[in-house]
Amino acid sequence: MCEQIKNLKVYDNGYAFLVNENTDIIYHPTLPTGSHLDDYVPVLADDSAQSSAIQSDDISLIEYTVGGRKMLAASTYLLEGIEITVTAPWSEITAKSRGFANTVIITGLLIALIFSFASVVMLRRIIRPLKNLTAVARQLTNGDYDVTLDAGGEDEVGILTTSFQHLVDHLKVYISDLNSKAYSDALTKVKNKAGFEIFSRKLDDQIIAAEKGVFPSFAIIMLDCNDLKVINDTYGHAKGDIYLQNACTAICRTFKHSPVFRVGGDEFTVILQHEDYDRRNELLDGIKEFERAHNAASTAPWDMVALSVGMAVYDAEEDANVADVLKRADISMYEEKRQYKLSKNT
Repeated sequence: MCEQIKNLKVYDNGYAFLVNENTDIIYHPTLPTGSHLDDYVPVLADDSAQSSAIQSDDISLIEYTVGGRKMLAASTYLLEGIEITVTAPWSEITAKSRGFANTVIITGLLIALIFSFASVVMLRRIIRPLKNLTAVARQLTNGDYDVTLDAGGEDEVGILTTSFQHLVDHLKVYISDLNSKAYSDALTKVKNKAGFEIFSRKLDDQIIAAEKGVFPSFAIIMLDCNDLKVINDTYGHAKGDIYLQNACTAICRTFKHSPVFRVGGDEFTVILQHEDYDRRNELLDGIKEFERAHNAASTAPWDMVALSVGMAVYDAEEDANVADVLKRADISMYEEKRQYKLSKNT
């Protein structure tokens, strides 16, 4: 039995021993057999022993401190007259429970961190698209409809984003259609006077911005349809419309790279820039050639093309804005128109 008690493993630093009913030692790993246990208790306790006992019907539990180390001993009767005691450091006994508690705490912290991270991710997934929608709404309020939203997902925010993009796309088409109708001439399909004013303001902005730099290069051509009143009065306004459309075709085919505007009942304006500006004199001759070739193949008066043309080139020293250039082009056009009327009356 003593060998079995000797080989008994009690944690890392614990042990078991046997005493009889008189507390004489039968077996102890460090104390001599036959000695009285009570004689060694002060020694075991190092004069600093503190102990407390818990008694039950079968087992006695004793907590005590030896050399600053808390110990726990459990005693019970093994056989009649023989008592077995098992003792071990409190830290070793509670190590597993502490480890379990630490595991629970660490697991709880990890779960809290994961939950916090997931919450941040979810909030970003929700807040970021909403911020984008707010920014787009401000952009639309400022009149800028050229916006693109990221493709939405399958959640509520994604569906809202996709729906908002569809709304913006439809709005762009609607605004484009309104602009087309608002700034286009219904008869000739070129830009109207309102479109010319917008284009003029952009050129004026360039002139103002370039007051200390490089000024824009452009020229303005004014064209007047001669004899439109005669066509309307003689053949009716339907034929007069054909007459205007033929004139517009001649202008657009000649000035292929420039915006054409119908600014009055029988008046058109062209703003020449870039390639057409560089070839402006050649193009002026070209429209007269087109007019002669077209009229040679036409028989009805309303199929003819008769245009009075005047041109003015922007001069930074002479012109403060587009209106000044337009005025000079208009004067030049009316001079040609006056010469045309004189030639018809002679």
